[in-house]
Amino acid sequence: MAVTVGERGLYVDTGDERVELPAAPAPRVVDSTGAGDVLAGTAAARLALGDDLVGALRRGSAAAARSLAGPGGTGWPPVAA
Repeated sequence: MAVTVGERGLYVDTGDERVELPAAPAPRVVDSTGAGDVLAGTAAARLALGDDLVGALRRGSAAAARSLAGPGGTGWPPVAA
């Protein structure tokens, strides 16, 4: 389970441990619309590719931070590579 706490990052409960992930720095903030969708979609994709939960959420957080740079989540989210 993960709970986002805005600029403070994420609280993650893996079932075995509780982890606090700091927020990834946003290069620029234009619009926060869609950031949660970017986080969830990226984390889901990374889990499907075999990442552990914390690693998947760390990448999801980074992608969400980048998505803030454009309107409606269009702030140049990174590709998987």
